[in-house]
Amino acid sequence: FKTNPFLRTHLPEVIMKAEEVAGRETRTSDEVFAVLRVWKDTEYD
Repeated sequence: FKTNPFLRTHLPEVIMKAEEVAGRETRTSDEVFAVLRVWKDTEYD
């Protein structure tokens, strides 16, 4: 089943996708969350 990615910012696959989207390394869960949020707002709204 799918779980909200905003609750999984510590998982390697979510981190890797966030880094792919951002085009840079993310160092904290907060950074991963921020990247996912921007991606969601620009791609899915």
